Amino acid sequence: MKRNKTPTGKVYAEKIFNSFVWFKDEKIYLSQEVPSIIALFLLFIMPREVKIIYDMADRTCPCGGKLHKHEIKLWKMNKIFPIYKQRYKCCECGKTLTTPLNGIVERHCNYTTYIMDLILNIDSIEHTSYKNKAKLLQKQWKLKIHRSTVYLHKKNKYSQYSQAKWKGILNLLNKTKLECSGVYCYVEEFIGNKNQKYTRLSLMDANTRVIINDLKIPNEEFTSDFIKIFIKYSLKDLSVYSDPTTPNPRHPLLLPDLKKEVIVTDGDNAYPNILKELGVEQHLCVFHKIMNQRTFTWKQQRKIKRKQGTLEYLKTKNTERIKQRKIKRKRTNRKAFKKG
Repeated sequence: MKRNKTPTGKVYAEKIFNSFVWFKDEKIYLSQEVPSIIALFLLFIMPREVKIIYDMADRTCPCGGKLHKHEIKLWKMNKIFPIYKQRYKCCECGKTLTTPLNGIVERHCNYTTYIMDLILNIDSIEHTSYKNKAKLLQKQWKLKIHRSTVYLHKKNKYSQYSQAKWKGILNLLNKTKLECSGVYCYVEEFIGNKNQKYTRLSLMDANTRVIINDLKIPNEEFTSDFIKIFIKYSLKDLSVYSDPTTPNPRHPLLLPDLKKEVIVTDGDNAYPNILKELGVEQHLCVFHKIMNQRTFTWKQQRKIKRKQGTLEYLKTKNTERIKQRKIKRKRTNRKAFKKG
């Protein structure tokens, strides 16, 4: 008796593929769970005569009757690519239903969720205008998407997207269990919103890139005392507040400190005294170190240029005075010669 050498992995993969994609004549039927990228891939590799059709998995009407195939409806995916949807008709109530594509495209929208999510993902790479976002999508996907569509989608979905991203980051941090390295970066950002000026204070771990604390305040409240309070509270171990086993945690100032060794800041004169009081060593960032080294040369260059400018000005001024004096002397000499 021969041993069965059939590769079971290939058989299972083929069964899984056939449960989502099946072929009939010049038509390729896709289950409604198949992502839009696979539909586009099949559209590009197959001849033009072949139609890509999304089919319904559960062929039962809400009234309980059976659904029979009625017709196929053209759907321009992303307003360009011709993809079809299978329509069904109920035997009992006579209603016609189209294959729903929940998760692939939202209702009353022609652009797929994949494309619309790209609009939000661009912000995680670079903050740019809606017009530039539309241009990026046009170049990458050859879409004729308008900037108003980009704006409306971001306006409606950004809060959900940012919350989901934040939850994902928190879950990732909880799984990895990163510990503070003791080296932090303190950054200030001056921003404006609706004719109001704000200052954003941020303290971030220099090695793990985890934001320890982040706060936006009006410019009027931004003082050296506030910076001291912000850094002091940020360097406390506040994990007790997120622990459900400790219902009444102590005041933040009574909690133990995080591991603190160095804080990297810019060259403001207030930071050395603040960090000395907090017992942390200060390091200047590389950019400000370079700036501090170059400012002296810049000052010297400016002084030399000013001196050169003043010397040239005095030269021209003196030469003009000498010329005028020479002319006066000549005139007086001529007059004296004529009289004599």
